[in-house]
Amino acid sequence: MPGLAYYNGQISTYNDIRIPLSDRSIFFGDAVYDVMIGRSGRVYQKDEHIERLLHGARVLEINHGRTANAITSIISELTKDYRQEEFSVYVQISRKSEKREHIYAHNSGANLLVFTDTTSIRDSLVPISLISQNDLRYSYCNVKTVNLLPAVLASAKAHRMGADECVFLREGVVTECSRSNILIIKDGVLCAPRESEHILPGITMHNVFKICRENGIPVQRRDISYTDLISADEILVTSTTKLARRVYKINGVPVGMKNASLAHIISDQLLSNFTNSDC
Repeated sequence: MPGLAYYNGQISTYNDIRIPLSDRSIFFGDAVYDVMIGRSGRVYQKDEHIERLLHGARVLEINHGRTANAITSIISELTKDYRQEEFSVYVQISRKSEKREHIYAHNSGANLLVFTDTTSIRDSLVPISLISQNDLRYSYCNVKTVNLLPAVLASAKAHRMGADECVFLREGVVTECSRSNILIIKDGVLCAPRESEHILPGITMHNVFKICRENGIPVQRRDISYTDLISADEILVTSTTKLARRVYKINGVPVGMKNASLAHIISDQLLSNFTNSDC
C-alpha cells in the first residue's frame, strides 16, 4: 500500500499530498525522477540512484540546491517504519513552480517530491514475453525524465497483446524496453547495447556487468539487431524493481531459454545481493 509522501518540506499520506498546478512537471514534464527499492527501512543502492537523479537534473539545468545527503535524510524519514516489508521509493525533482511559460528562469530553484510504496521482487525469475516496435521516443532517453508517454503507450500495447514488455528498435537496432534495459547472451558472452542518448544507464544492468566480471563471463557493448535478439541463447530484461527476467517469446515467436545455467547465475546473484545486502 502507498505510504508517506513529501513535497517541498511537507510530509503527508500518499493520498493527501498536494502538488500545485504551477509545478512544471505537470505542463511540460520538466522533471527528472528515480525509483529505488529497499527492505526493513533500508534503501538498496540509494547512492547510485541519487547520483543518477542529480546527474539528470544537471543535464536539464534544474538548479535544485539539494545535496545527496539532504535527499537521503528525507528518504530515511519516509521509510523508517517499513520494518519487515520490501518497499519502493520514488524521488522527483522538477523545475521551480512559476507561471506557465516555455522559457524558464535559470537559477530559479526546484520542487522535490518523494513517496513510498510496498513492493515485491520475488517474481524476478518468472520468464516474460515481449513485443517489438519502432522507438518513437526523443533523444534524452539517457536521462530519467518524467516524459514517459511513448513508454506508457508501448506498455499498454504490450498488455493488450498479452505480452509483458515492449522492446524498442531504432533503425533496426535494439535500444531498450519501455520500462527496462535489455541484454542478450550468445555463445557464453553477455552483450548489451552501446551507450547512447537512446538508452538509460540502468543501475541493475551495470550490476549485471559486475556479476559477469566476477564470474568470468565476457561482456560486450555493441549494436544488437533484431536478428541478434531472436537468435540469442538468452534474453534478459533488467530493471530496479524486477531485477533480471528471462524472455521466452517475442512477437509470438519462441526465443532464448537455451542457457539456463548462465541466466540463473546472473538472476540468482542479483536477488542474493538484494536479499543479503545491508542496503
